[in-house]
Amino acid sequence: MIPIESVIVTQYLLIETCILEDGNLQSVMIDITNKKKSEDVKNRLDHQLLHSQKMEILDRISGGIAHDFNNILQALVLQSELASSLIGSEHPVALDSIRKISETANRGIELTSRLLAFSRKKPLEKIRVDLNQVIENTGELLLHSVGEDWKVHFDPSSDGLGVWIGARHCSFDHETTWRCR
Repeated sequence: MIPIESVIVTQYLLIETCILEDGNLQSVMIDITNKKKSEDVKNRLDHQLLHSQKMEILDRISGGIAHDFNNILQALVLQSELASSLIGSEHPVALDSIRKISETANRGIELTSRLLAFSRKKPLEKIRVDLNQVIENTGELLLHSVGEDWKVHFDPSSDGLGVWIGARHCSFDHETTWRCR
């Protein structure tokens, strides 16, 4: 037995029927398949255009927000530098807090500059980062973010995979399994 290839063909027909004066029926059948396919293609293209326009608007809005946010962070860095120069070395705890504010704002500036580069469709600069250093720098921010009921443990390693977050009553072993009491 030879397999027969089957093809499904969709065809659109417009059938008009009328009653003639002598009482007979007359029908006219018009093949509107090409017209229907053209309308489908037009609708699909219209949908793609609308989606593209929405994405362009969203891109402009997010670029504007990132730009405004960048300006706010720049002001925060300048104010923290001014505050640290006014406080002086007699208040080391305050100076450390201001330094952390400035570092966090600078990380936000780097992030918003990447967002702005993306919104302008510029290629992003690829840089190598030490993941251990990045995590260590954001450790206190993470501690404040996860809340008092959670414990954060950072164990720097050569592979950069030494971070665990879990409830305070849980302990961790080297394979990142959780043992909860």
